[in-house]
Amino acid sequence: MSKIICCFLFPFFLFLSSGAQEIENLQEKIDSLKQIKEKFDTQSKHLGNEISKLTDRKLVLERDAIMAKGVPVYCRLETKVYAGRGAWTDLVGIISRGTTIMAYDYKSNYYFVSFDTLNGYVLGMNVETLDIHNEKLEKQRQEKLSRERVAQERANREVEYAKKLEEEQAANKKAMVAKYGSVNGDKISAGKVWLGMSKEMAEDSWGKPRDVNRSVGSWGVKEQWVYSDANLYFDNGILNSWQD
Repeated sequence: MSKIICCFLFPFFLFLSSGAQEIENLQEKIDSLKQIKEKFDTQSKHLGNEISKLTDRKLVLERDAIMAKGVPVYCRLETKVYAGRGAWTDLVGIISRGTTIMAYDYKSNYYFVSFDTLNGYVLGMNVETLDIHNEKLEKQRQEKLSRERVAQERANREVEYAKKLEEEQAANKKAMVAKYGSVNGDKISAGKVWLGMSKEMAEDSWGKPRDVNRSVGSWGVKEQWVYSDANLYFDNGILNSWQD
C-alpha cells in the first residue's frame, strides 16, 4: 500500500518542483526586461532633452539669420535711439511714431536699428515687427467692418420697422375712417380721446385698459378705465372725464 502511495505522490512533487522553477525563470525574465526598459527610458529622456536643445539652438540661428538681413519694424510710439542697450546710454536720436525702420538684432529687449543716418538701439516695447503691425491693422479693419455691418443691419431693421409701422398706421386709419367717419376716424387713428366718445371709440383709440373699476347705482353705470399713465371715466358708456 505504501509503495502505491509513493508512486502516486512522486509525480505530483515533481510537477510542483518544475512549476516553481518556471515561475522563477519568468520572474528573472521580467526583471531583465524591466532593466532594459529603464535603460531605454533614460536614453529616451536624454534624447528628448538633446532634441529640445538643438531645436532651440536652430530657432536662435534662424532668427539671427533673418535679423542679419534686416527685419522691418514699426514704431508704435515716438522712439528714442540709444548708443547702447539701456536708457542710461547716450541718446543719438528720436524716430517719429508711425515710422517703419529696419532692425538687425534683438537682445535684452532691445533692437539694433538703422534709419537714415541713425544707428543704435531702441526699446523693444516701442516697436513691433511689420507682420504683427499688419495683422493688427487687418484685425482693426475686420472689427470696423463688423461694427459697420452691425450698424447697417440695425439701420435696416429700423427702416423696416418704421415702414411696417407706417403701413399699420395707414391701415388702421383707413379702418377707423370707414368705421367712424373722416373726422372721428382721423382722431381715433391718431390716439386721441375727447368728451362724449363711446367706450368702443376709446378702446379703438387707446386699446384695452389695464384694469376696469365698475360701479352700478340709481344713476346708472360708472366705469374707471385704468391705463399705465392715465384714467378714463365713463357714465353709462360715454366718456365724461379723464385724468393723466
